[in-house]
Amino acid sequence: MKLTERVFNLLERYSLPSKYADNDNAMQMIKQEVDQMAYEIKQSEKGRRGQFDHGKDAIRIDTKSTFPEYLQNIFNNSGTTKKFLKVVSQGKGKVWDRIALIAINRLENGYKNSHGYDEPDKDFKSLVDNPLPF
Repeated sequence: MKLTERVFNLLERYSLPSKYADNDNAMQMIKQEVDQMAYEIKQSEKGRRGQFDHGKDAIRIDTKSTFPEYLQNIFNNSGTTKKFLKVVSQGKGKVWDRIALIAINRLENGYKNSHGYDEPDKDFKSLVDNPLPF
């Protein structure tokens, strides 16, 4: 495979498929899900490690980070809240497309979060699979 073909395949893999991009209603739902993802990141807290000295005994205090895994996946393990929110506010670009692909996956397959499991969005799946002809 030639280099140009490989580059084209990579670009195609990380861009939005036309069945979503050409459907205004689906894009609106995707943008709402991206906004939900931004809200989750704003509400997340970083983990902490430490200890509390209580006389002769030391009590370890550890908390786990509540940031979603996709934050690091999107930015190749260098994701920050500031970077994510900046991309979401711009609403375009290659990184926004990666965020949108995760949002599509969440809408179609559901996802687990700190509050439990959110079911797939049946309205979204129906809208994408059976678009209204205009």
